[in-house]
Amino acid sequence: MLAVRSSLVLVVFIALFALAEPLITPAGADSHRSTTVDNVSPLDANGALKATYKVTRQIGHGVCQTGSYQVGNAYRCTSPAAGSVTLDPCWPLLTAASTMVCQQKPWAPQVVELHEIGRADGGPNAKPAPLPWGLRIGAKIRCLRDVGAVFVLDGHLLLYHCSQHRDVLGPLQSRGGSLRAHLYRNDAHTRSGEKSVGWRQVAIAWRGAAPVTSPSPSPTPTPTDTATPTPAPTDTPTATASTTPTM
Repeated sequence: MLAVRSSLVLVVFIALFALAEPLITPAGADSHRSTTVDNVSPLDANGALKATYKVTRQIGHGVCQTGSYQVGNAYRCTSPAAGSVTLDPCWPLLTAASTMVCQQKPWAPQVVELHEIGRADGGPNAKPAPLPWGLRIGAKIRCLRDVGAVFVLDGHLLLYHCSQHRDVLGPLQSRGGSLRAHLYRNDAHTRSGEKSVGWRQVAIAWRGAAPVTSPSPSPTPTPTDTATPTPAPTDTPTATASTTPTM
């Protein structure tokens, strides 16, 4: 029991220490290339699943709560069928009652369809998360936000797990419309193996779009200017009165 308590105290201490560091700081003058911000949602303007998305799994008996850990302005859901995994972020379908679609990676058009049995509160959090949901660094490295991380190296919190055995440790640097990330190599798959490879420009920052609350109104037909047709002239001869001479 003492070992468990000591471990919990250590985790809490590390988390509090890491949170003292800002998540985004101003960048130097050498950061000049802009970062594309892509607001992602699997729903179209009418609250239906976009045609470009694929449902990879359907599960039921879910409970959803406001405030996505990943994007802020969406939902997070749990289900016994999903085990200990939190489905996050999730958006409510307007075309199917009590149904959520949950997307794991912002760059992958695939969703899990969840038939929920209830919501813990009334609606999504309108405030976006302070950090992007995902990053693309260069042409190939993609990074997903690790919201449960408590790993700290040299006073910096682990923010993202990336492809190609890379991680991003905080904070991100921002200047104008540009973001930069401190990239680390982790070939050994152990936290002791983290080696800095320097600062890199963020090409794309993915964020989550807010849920659709009502279908997009249909456009009002624009009245057309139709000219009043002019009657065509008739070829009917005009009758003339004949004058009878007086005898």
